[in-house]
Amino acid sequence: MVKSRSLAAVPPAPANARTKRATLAVLTALAVGLAAAPAFAQAAGGGGDLTTFLQNVVNILTGTAGRLIAVIAICIVGIGALMGALSMRTAGGVLFGVMLIFSSAWIVNQIVGA
Repeated sequence: MVKSRSLAAVPPAPANARTKRATLAVLTALAVGLAAAPAFAQAAGGGGDLTTFLQNVVNILTGTAGRLIAVIAICIVGIGALMGALSMRTAGGVLFGVMLIFSSAWIVNQIVGA
């Protein structure tokens, strides 16, 4: 007869990089979802075209809500770096992403020539 181990006897699995990335992705998605809440409060008008929708998305990402999300992201990176749980490569990636988001309109204007 085979004895089964109880669940209480199994030690918890160590946190690895994959779990940390998944947690960071969930927290980021939650922050973005909460930041989009004011857009849901707008009157449902219908009849708007695709460019209006896309302009609203750009306004959210590069406006005040986007800036606040960027500040929160940089604060989280700072806390992670302070605790030694974050590599400089990850911190640089977050900073590079913030720079790309807020300079994206200028970059597109330089490419298109507008």
